[in-house]
Amino acid sequence: MIKRKIAKSGFPGVYKNARGNLWRFDSYESSDPLKKGRVIVTGFKSADEAYQAKLSYETRVKEEKIKRYNDSRFGYLVDKYLEYKAKHVKITTLEHIKSIIRKYFFKYKEYSISKFIDNDNISNFLNGLISQNFSTLHKNRVLMILRNIFELGFRINYINQKELNIVYLNTEPIKINSEIKEKKENYWELYEWRKFINKIDSNNKWYLFFLVFAELGCRLGEIRGLQVKHIKIKTCSLMIRQQVTNNNGSGHSIITSPKTISSIRDVGISKSTMNKIIKYLEVNESIGNPNDFIFFARRVPISTSSIRRAFDYYQKLAKVHRITIHGIRHSHVFWALGEKDASIQTVKNVSERVGHSDIRVTLNIYEHISKKKDACIKKCLEKISNNKK
Repeated sequence: MIKRKIAKSGFPGVYKNARGNLWRFDSYESSDPLKKGRVIVTGFKSADEAYQAKLSYETRVKEEKIKRYNDSRFGYLVDKYLEYKAKHVKITTLEHIKSIIRKYFFKYKEYSISKFIDNDNISNFLNGLISQNFSTLHKNRVLMILRNIFELGFRINYINQKELNIVYLNTEPIKINSEIKEKKENYWELYEWRKFINKIDSNNKWYLFFLVFAELGCRLGEIRGLQVKHIKIKTCSLMIRQQVTNNNGSGHSIITSPKTISSIRDVGISKSTMNKIIKYLEVNESIGNPNDFIFFARRVPISTSSIRRAFDYYQKLAKVHRITIHGIRHSHVFWALGEKDASIQTVKNVSERVGHSDIRVTLNIYEHISKKKDACIKKCLEKISNNKK
């Protein structure tokens, strides 16, 4: 392929087109703050004409930037942020962001940037947010969106570094009170679990899903990956041989091997739960299809978003303290270790059951979940250390 030469004029950024006698200019100044890259304008009869047009164009763009900065409104930044997010997030996430903006930022849309970040105004905003009867997690999400709005403003040259620093200084994440945090560990006592599971109709698929999840103490991806062929009716156990994960956030699920070699295991469940699984599969006509997933939607593994929505819904219904979906796994270990001092063998059995590669992983991860077990865990760690000497 022959590479055509482009005749260059004596003016910076002005070139002659490869074909014909017309000239063009290249500029990296853009009138749209969200668009970055080279702007090419062609159709000029001479290099001098193209250069004069380039100077005129860049002067106009700079004047627009100055005007936009002088007349800057917080609402403009918000609109640009939503425009940016619309291209990069799912519709449900975008709607959630819009609802937060409507609730917390709408009344400030006509404020200038300097007025919004004024000490009194931003302090009033923060005090109003803190006084809201919402979780600290929700409040920090609001602050994160505010930071993201101003970060975008800085990237498009709408605000300067000093103004961005003021926002950073005033939107530090709210720290959770240590006493409150201690009361809300990421696990449930047995009575809380019973309150939760009893709020779900026993004929509902979520009843069986969370029941199996709690009895296995497995990872979320492992229960999503369970297929009919993994059921061992005679020994009343389920084989963990794979897990289902999302493919780089694309929304598509893929089957992979478990997290570690130790994660490949058989886990026993109660006979009553096994009978419920068989009945559930018979109703869904899956008992004769070994490759069918036990928990599915449209014959594909049930999505993590569906699981989390259902979990949050029944937590609120049961009025138990909120934990993450992984907290069910923590709770399983908490129940398995029991209230009394656990022996090394007990901890080893629990470690093997949940698929940890080392007993120390079990002890180190779950050391914090109960002060009642601190002494027990320390004893086990000491015994393990002494055995290895």
